[in-house]
Amino acid sequence: MSGKSIDDSLEKKYANLIRRQEEVKNNKSIIDAELGARQRRLKECMDEIKAAGYDPDNLKDEISKIENVIKLKINTFEVEISAAEKIISPMMEEIQKG
Repeated sequence: MSGKSIDDSLEKKYANLIRRQEEVKNNKSIIDAELGARQRRLKECMDEIKAAGYDPDNLKDEISKIENVIKLKINTFEVEISAAEKIISPMMEEIQKG
């Protein structure tokens, strides 16, 4: 290769590297902006969870507690419905007999 073609090759390579560097800078700016938006959204969610009376750092425990309360209430409801059915059943039989 001649000195001129080496210079051209290096200039092209340098220009390509500069273009790639600018692309990396632009992509980093986009990523930084997205990160900032996601961090703000996370903070909003954390604040919303706290405002609802829950601990955002222990959501698994909070969910487990709520599930246990729901299960207990459903079981209680089932017992109450069974008791009501038991009380109503003889009356319904009497009505159906005529």
